[in-house]
Amino acid sequence: MKRMKTFLIVITFVLFFLALFFIFKNNSESRSYPQKKVGVIIFSKEFEDSFRGFSDGVKKYNYLDVEFQVVNIDGDLTKVEPALELFHQKSIKIILATTTPVNQKIKELNDKYGFYVIFTQVASPLESGLTMDEKSSGTNFVGVSRLAFVTLAKRMEIFKDAFPELKRVIIFYGPNEKFLEKHLAQYKDIAGNIGLELYLLPLIDEKSIDDAQKLVSENTGVFMAPSPYSVKYFSKIRDFADRNRIPIMAIDTYLVQKGATLAYSQSFYNDGVQASYYLFLTLKGIEPKNLPILRPDKMELYLNRKSITNTKMKFNKSYFGYADRIVE
Repeated sequence: MKRMKTFLIVITFVLFFLALFFIFKNNSESRSYPQKKVGVIIFSKEFEDSFRGFSDGVKKYNYLDVEFQVVNIDGDLTKVEPALELFHQKSIKIILATTTPVNQKIKELNDKYGFYVIFTQVASPLESGLTMDEKSSGTNFVGVSRLAFVTLAKRMEIFKDAFPELKRVIIFYGPNEKFLEKHLAQYKDIAGNIGLELYLLPLIDEKSIDDAQKLVSENTGVFMAPSPYSVKYFSKIRDFADRNRIPIMAIDTYLVQKGATLAYSQSFYNDGVQASYYLFLTLKGIEPKNLPILRPDKMELYLNRKSITNTKMKFNKSYFGYADRIVE
């Protein structure tokens, strides 16, 4: 009987301390996650894959019950400020924002709001003024860099090697993309080094694509710069290329599934998956300024067989062996 009483006392104490542990754990977690609302600004529908990857990535942390408020600005940067005001009214403190122009617009307005911003599809966070350092952001902005200008030479070399007869390249870029414009000389140097003529055309609207018709020859291709406007108008660019039977080197592997000829990049989706971890850390109380900029962890080569077959120029078939995925 005495042993039984001792056993019951021990069990009671064990259960008591276990209860205290779980109470403390739950309280601690609720303190670490002051809010679970996240605002999302998408440049256009073509960037929805980034948000889908972000949302799927968040689901890995299944105890995070996150509510997303999504705004698609359809390429109109004047819609960014009303979106920020909406998020402010809903007491949202953290934003996922796609593309360099959207993030730069948020930064211009953010003194008023103080949002924490997780970015994707940003060509170079440092050069675009969003962050102060790669090892620790130093600002309210943190996320995944596309390394677009680091991989520029590699992408153009692949394009030329895959289509050895390629002699002329058309690049469309968006209006007032000052950050991109200062790199256009770099594009010309790289193209010249591998024997390519380069034509840079501002993409004002869909008519701008039709105006490029005069530049097309049998040895022409379209090379997509890290411009969200070229992604927004991709279907029109694809139709232009298909009509002239010329190849497109896309800025993202996702676009190969939409009809581009080839791409060497990390997908928008994987950008979002990577960035989702920073939501987890931010909700734990770590400020963006103390986090490093992430680099793509999954660069892949995609080919579109139908587009390759449609192209007038000869294709280097060895690339079928190099490809991570061939879209049929």
